[in-house]
Amino acid sequence: MNLRQVTAGLAWHYKKYQKEQTPADRDLYSEAEIMARENGQGEWARIVARTESYTALGVEETYIPLRIQRLSRLKGSVYT
Repeated sequence: MNLRQVTAGLAWHYKKYQKEQTPADRDLYSEAEIMARENGQGEWARIVARTESYTALGVEETYIPLRIQRLSRLKGSVYT
């Protein structure tokens, strides 16, 4: 994984491995992921589309797959 992938929304900044990064890289990758989410880049666009599709169909939140629910509630997310 590299910063370009995270910025494009094609990869995630895994918090589990952030201790292996320098503090500067940690901040850079974290901010890149937040920006990708906020701008609906790459995979984040799919999450938005799925959440909106479920909502448009009148599906109650309890029936929306848990993975989609969790991702739509991430800090900094514009999808909640």
